[in-house]
Amino acid sequence: MSRRILADFLVASKQHYLSALKASKNDWTVVMGNESGDLDTIACAIAYAYHQTHHMNKPTIPFIRIHPDDLKLRAENIYALSLAGVTEPQNQLFLLSDVPEGKWNQTNFALVDHNRLAPEYAQGDGEEKPRVVAVIDHHEDEGLYTETANPRTIVPTGSCASQVAAFIFSGTLHDSNSTPPSIPPEVATLLLSAILVDTSLKATSEGGKATDIDVHAAALLMPHVAYPEEVTSEDIQSMASGLAASDVYTTSWASLRSLPQPESNGTSLAQLLRKSPPLKTLMSTLSAKKSDVSHLSAPELLKRDYKEYTFDVELGGDKITLKAGLSTVPVELSAWVGAGLHSNDGDITTILTDGREFMEKRGLAILGILTHYQKERKKGGKPKSKREMAWLIRGDYFSSSGPSSETSITSARILARHIFAGIEASEVLSVKKHKKFKRYTLPPSSTDSQLSNGDDAHASPSNIMVRIYKQGNAHATRKATAPILRRILKGE
Repeated sequence: MSRRILADFLVASKQHYLSALKASKNDWTVVMGNESGDLDTIACAIAYAYHQTHHMNKPTIPFIRIHPDDLKLRAENIYALSLAGVTEPQNQLFLLSDVPEGKWNQTNFALVDHNRLAPEYAQGDGEEKPRVVAVIDHHEDEGLYTETANPRTIVPTGSCASQVAAFIFSGTLHDSNSTPPSIPPEVATLLLSAILVDTSLKATSEGGKATDIDVHAAALLMPHVAYPEEVTSEDIQSMASGLAASDVYTTSWASLRSLPQPESNGTSLAQLLRKSPPLKTLMSTLSAKKSDVSHLSAPELLKRDYKEYTFDVELGGDKITLKAGLSTVPVELSAWVGAGLHSNDGDITTILTDGREFMEKRGLAILGILTHYQKERKKGGKPKSKREMAWLIRGDYFSSSGPSSETSITSARILARHIFAGIEASEVLSVKKHKKFKRYTLPPSSTDSQLSNGDDAHASPSNIMVRIYKQGNAHATRKATAPILRRILKGE
């Protein structure tokens, strides 16, 4: 079946928006996700834009903050978009390369999957200062745009797509308890795919990320989705009938209308939904696509799932602005860099070389490489989730006279000690020594987490200060790490 609704919408929106800019008649809202370009951020931006344009009569265009060449970094994105009929995303989506050169006179922004407008868009190129008119997010609330944003919904769900689905459903007229509220199949496909990728519909009470909002949103989206070709129409009909017979639509509709607190969980419903053959097929395929990163180079792995932050901090009595980046990498460090093969210290040449180039290109003082992977159990059973951290601090970040500046190195050392001490003190992260990187992990004979003034063990010849950890709490993702880093740098 041909699915052109979203594809046609995206192409038309892009054409009309760019024409409006040229004619200086811009009454459009640009909705953007965060810079990582993951499926959650893409699905939320597209779904919100479609809803606002077609149901609220507010012209809105989704802005995906990546370059065309970076689309290949996430196979699960390409797959989900293709199911939704978006088969040429490099041409159909409004990407970074499509932003007009020079001045971009854009005033109204809506934010999904983050809640702070990036500095490069907050300044504005026109007479009017940019303003944020809507926020839907699931990260830590930074308390911004309380006077201008409507809706302004920030709830710590497993997936932001669940909240966008709830927002769309809340504006849908629906008076039947036996059927779910309507939503275009293409939109439902993107939203459900994002929820599955982020949560696997494993409830919080089961050790997963899916809150009640995630589970109920998934239940209402499932009957509308464009499933893979191998899923039969009989399977879909059977699934829909089973959900109706179990009063799932009634329960989920009522729950989403009132937006239950995310601390509660829908364990039994999540387990019921996961047994559905259509859902199992879709989730399995998405998971396989996401897990296969064998074709990506180390720099591409760093860029694949990356977010950037700007902090105003006090260092050595001076107030300065720092840029930090956090890259989530789905590969074990030792497998990625070949570490531990030649010495007990661990070979981190790849981290230093690729990390430094990555940091210089983006003007970063700090780079956190957050790995996650599955480790097989010796006695069988389900693999166990594992996480690691590698923190890199540029020694020449503060230098105005080149990387040999002693002042720059001193400032970088102060910053490194502060960050390492804060990371090691965090009960949420619960970091531990990494035996494969003995020279670059916790000080072997120190319990105070501080680098001594003469300790060069964590500084490389390339002026990168490094510390590598195993992460005791495998549930603490970047969503938990970023606020911790902010509090460390702010001295909170």
